[in-house]
Amino acid sequence: MPEILPSSAPSPRSVLGWDGTAYRVLAVDAAGNVQVDVLASGLPAGAATAANQATILTRLGQIRDLEDSGRMYRVRHVMVGAGNYAMVGHTVAPGTVFVMTAMGAYNESGTIGVMYEGCWDTVANSWFNFDVGLVTFEVLSWAGRAYLQAGYEPKAFFETVANGNVLVMVYSGYTLAV
Repeated sequence: MPEILPSSAPSPRSVLGWDGTAYRVLAVDAAGNVQVDVLASGLPAGAATAANQATILTRLGQIRDLEDSGRMYRVRHVMVGAGNYAMVGHTVAPGTVFVMTAMGAYNESGTIGVMYEGCWDTVANSWFNFDVGLVTFEVLSWAGRAYLQAGYEPKAFFETVANGNVLVMVYSGYTLAV
């Protein structure tokens, strides 16, 4: 029979562990927890360690600070004549990306047949949201992340608007240098 180490176990009920050569008495701390020595980690390189998590939390805080420093834009137009109207916001400058985080549009004075929200680049529209039959002051709203490249503009499109109606588009976001 293999040797038991230490040679005199403290009790006939001691828990033993086999190391391939001998049985050994398992060590416990004062609270009765088994003591384990970790000689090598099973984690792959770059695994989620406390240091990596701290770095991620720092970066997330920086993103939140950048978002909090964003701007709110408001565009207003009074209809002259009845019909459709395309309302655009600022043009994204070269060397930047505008991260649009929210958008809302509404008619202060009447109903809207159909309304769209999104962006365009003077050639094509990219709609994020639309609705039909909106009543006075009913806001069509969108929230998320839309990365607008240089030359793009936030855009709302109002269909079937009456003469004299007041149209409003609001949007928010922040600008990144690229």
